[in-house]
Amino acid sequence: MNKQFYIYKITNLITGDFYVGKRLISSWNNYYGSGVDIKKAIKKYGKENFHREILKYVEGFDNAAETEKKFIMQLNPQYNRMKSYDEERIQHSPKTKLQWSKTRTGRQAWNKGKTLSKEHKKHLSESHKGNFGEKNGFYGKHHTKESIEKANRSREIARNKKTNEELRQISIKRSEALKKVWKIRKEKQNGKNSNNK
Repeated sequence: MNKQFYIYKITNLITGDFYVGKRLISSWNNYYGSGVDIKKAIKKYGKENFHREILKYVEGFDNAAETEKKFIMQLNPQYNRMKSYDEERIQHSPKTKLQWSKTRTGRQAWNKGKTLSKEHKKHLSESHKGNFGEKNGFYGKHHTKESIEKANRSREIARNKKTNEELRQISIKRSEALKKVWKIRKEKQNGKNSNNK
């Protein structure tokens, strides 16, 4: 059974600007969109100055994405940076990626050295219970051939990023393991030969 979605519109009552998006029907309560610009506007003007309305109910994610795209193209909302779900999966340029890398270099991870409390672990455990079968967001979906190839390429790139020192250490460990195997085989062979005499 396909999941039920709705296409919604959130309008700024002060400026008249608005945002269009899609959402699962079960998660409408107090939802005000996920776009960067609509979030900034709500923070600036306050939720009380925004009106939410459902434009259309649709069945299935693909149908919802296509319907959302049509509404965006037709209405041209000011708070939507991208014109569709597919367009949101933008490819960043090498220059942009390099700039991000430079800003992160030398910065310590926010969770380094931190441990989760028992209460937090319990909460995480409870929140993930029952998240399988039809309740899982990926249920009934399949990765496309392109996404599988992209994941494989990413793994290959990660493997190739190993430094010469890392590769040398891996080679040493393999050599030591092989030496142990050969030694055991030689001892077994010598044992057999002495028994045959």
